Amino acid sequence: CTLSGNLITDGTYYGITLTDTDDCVISDNQISGHKHYGISLTNAEDCTLSGNLVIDTDNHGIALTNTENCAVIENSFTTNAFAGLASESRSLEIRNNNILDCRYGIGTENNCSKVTAIGNQIFGVQYWGLSIQADQSTISQNRVESSDGKGIIVHGNENTIHENYIA
Repeated sequence: CTLSGNLITDGTYYGITLTDTDDCVISDNQISGHKHYGISLTNAEDCTLSGNLVIDTDNHGIALTNTENCAVIENSFTTNAFAGLASESRSLEIRNNNILDCRYGIGTENNCSKVTAIGNQIFGVQYWGLSIQADQSTISQNRVESSDGKGIIVHGNENTIHENYIA
């Protein structure tokens, strides 16, 4: 499936939600003012989320649950009540996203593995910029500025962390 180029505003719950899908592309959408997640993807494999702008949700900008081999690339998140991106995924690429003024930046949890978080820009978060709870992951070249809490938190084994900037 492909969802691209949509303007989705002031919804009652989710901006976009997909469940039990594979090989989907969610790109270049503008999503704002939703009561829960801007984009929710559950039980999915081999999906790409790119170029989306998610603003002012009452929860996470993007939430991934039980996904595998997915990529979240070059999305922008502004003033979402919780995280820009929250994920429970395996083999997840998180690259070149911009997060501004959310409570949290990027978080993975619950049985995640092989997360690659590279080149993300995170500004003005309240609690943490990146919280990666995963094994066999790479956290590199991310920038976290003006976080009132922690810059980068990592839990797990066999992780590589290098060339990040925290101020």
